[in-house]
Amino acid sequence: MREVYASDQALFQVGLERGTGEHENDRTAVAELLSAVDALTQGWLHPFGVGFQLVYADPNEHFEEVGRPPAPHHFLREAKIPEHVLVREAFSNSVIEELPSIDTDAVRRTIARGVEQPAPPGAVTTLSELKWTAVRTLAPTVEPITLDVAGRSASTVSQFVDGQLWYCGPTSGVAGPPARLRAVNDHFVTSIQLEILWDLWIGNADGRRLLEAGVSRVLARPGWERTA
Repeated sequence: MREVYASDQALFQVGLERGTGEHENDRTAVAELLSAVDALTQGWLHPFGVGFQLVYADPNEHFEEVGRPPAPHHFLREAKIPEHVLVREAFSNSVIEELPSIDTDAVRRTIARGVEQPAPPGAVTTLSELKWTAVRTLAPTVEPITLDVAGRSASTVSQFVDGQLWYCGPTSGVAGPPARLRAVNDHFVTSIQLEILWDLWIGNADGRRLLEAGVSRVLARPGWERTA
């Protein structure tokens, strides 16, 4: 049985950033942001809960926020969550939608519906922020593990999907999920922050390769840079 250090705070952070092109509209920039999130997480990170925030912005004033629609917060939640996995809303008072499975297309469709909400004259409805609050993460080893959380031991929640082992979280609230993700649309710059909370994807060579392969896929896309 291998002990893996875990925390409720980030042990390691990856920052990625892309400047919006001079002739690129806001929706194109958001589409690229979502594609980069997919590239980063493809094959090794899967969300159980995805929340996002919509705002009204003035495109003639550098997309300054000028208000929020009646339903600014949305949360997608998988209908079948493993026992003991905590799935929190990303933003308070969210419109919650349960889906059989959350994938990139589902997130895109929900955001597309949201930004179609009418905005006040001279403003547009746009995505401001997106968060993954609960995930399953591909195990880099089949060796059984326990979590060491500041000297306290915790068991893990895991599941097999298509013959592969994935870790979903601890069985108690002493540590966070394996990872969290946040994506931000600042209109002139879009960015992604990935936080790793379990050392299995930092100190383990195979786990680190999963992380760095995802980062490399994003950096292969035009305009993206690593900031952390």
